[in-house]
Amino acid sequence: MTTEGLTLETQDEADAAIPTKRVVARGDIDLATAPELANLVRDLTTQGVQVIVIDASGVDFLDSSGIRVLVQASNDLEPDGGKIYLENMSAPVARILDITGLTARYQRP
Repeated sequence: MTTEGLTLETQDEADAAIPTKRVVARGDIDLATAPELANLVRDLTTQGVQVIVIDASGVDFLDSSGIRVLVQASNDLEPDGGKIYLENMSAPVARILDITGLTARYQRP
């Protein structure tokens, strides 16, 4: 899935014990592109995916719209045992999660 400014590539995590997908994100997650991430997360959860791992190494920018998508998706998944994780966070993503106090919520054990 690609929009101007954001590319989202979905990959299977075959060795996972519960339904898990990896999303490789590249570009900016902002007001213009956050709805694409939200739609992808909604589609994955509708398909029964319980864990979503977002590889954020290629994310250059994350604003409050992107954080809102992450928090809302986490709030939707967690009551049923699901989770969203961020891995390989780029410096801008790590910084904004640190500032907002959300780093621990999205770290994969």
